[in-house]
Amino acid sequence: MKDHYTEEEAQSILSRAVERHAVTGGMTRDQLQAIAAEIGVSNEALVQAEHDCEAERGSREERLAFETHQRNEFMSHAIQMAAIAAFLFAMDLYMAHRITWSVFPILGMALSVALKGRVLLVRGGEDYEKDYMEWRAKRLASRM
Repeated sequence: MKDHYTEEEAQSILSRAVERHAVTGGMTRDQLQAIAAEIGVSNEALVQAEHDCEAERGSREERLAFETHQRNEFMSHAIQMAAIAAFLFAMDLYMAHRITWSVFPILGMALSVALKGRVLLVRGGEDYEKDYMEWRAKRLASRM
């Protein structure tokens, strides 16, 4: 073992040690402060790191809420399109006793559902960010 470690090596070693030392029930703020003080981390740096972690967690939770909203919206759209397609199919069968014209609007609706479903598969990118920002703005406006 070495006597001196770079900042990156020290951070890696400490984070691995903390991961392996599974503290049941988590850690109190006092314990966290004591450990930070022991390794020479200032209280201000610890407080800033806490704020950063809290902001990241809030952002992750908000993204998960957005993705849930997108899935629910997609399912609603797909169910509506399926109901309309079934109605058109039944009407076509009743009127012509075979499938004729209903294929074309049903294919168009299937394309619409597929394009809307693509958004669920592709996370990231300009469209995703634009949709997320619009959803977030609506959500914040509804809270006020």
